Amino acid sequence: MQNNQFKLTTILSVVITILIIIALFMSINLYNKYQEDDKIKDDIKTIKAKNNKTTAHNKKVASLEKKQEKELEVEEVSNIATNFNDKFFKWDSWETFSKNMEKLRETYPNLKDNKNVVIDGKDVGTGNSPESDYVSELFITENKKEVTEVIKQTKEYEEKSTEKIWYKVSKYNNGQYDITKFEDYEEVL
Repeated sequence: MQNNQFKLTTILSVVITILIIIALFMSINLYNKYQEDDKIKDDIKTIKAKNNKTTAHNKKVASLEKKQEKELEVEEVSNIATNFNDKFFKWDSWETFSKNMEKLRETYPNLKDNKNVVIDGKDVGTGNSPESDYVSELFITENKKEVTEVIKQTKEYEEKSTEKIWYKVSKYNNGQYDITKFEDYEEVL
């Protein structure tokens, strides 16, 4: 009996030791998870603070941009530039292209003689017209009533596509819209 008692005590001691070791590992693991959670919370607080600081800075920059745009009086020239681009770069038939060029000549008569811009409407092709569309990125310059644009024009033909990048500088003075630079680079896709 004593032998059974000894075996039972030994087994009980081993089981208790294993349970203590398991409890110790679980405690260490729980502590590490708690530390990791605290670190994640701190990281989230840091990111939120940084985001709030960035948002405030962006508002300040946007305010300064609006102020600069107002001082440089670019709102009117940017609206006119967009109107010009809508006619010059966006069409889906040769008839629409011709009408757009005619409208540009009527709206901006000074551009007829501009050596940088061709709006005579004679660039009409034969056969089916490509579909032309554009995306523009507008930048203000240091000069009053002047903007610079980088325009990406895409033309979709039946069997190919082309892409042209345009660099355009335009200004608006004394009720007259003028384009001082209008250069292109074409790539066949």
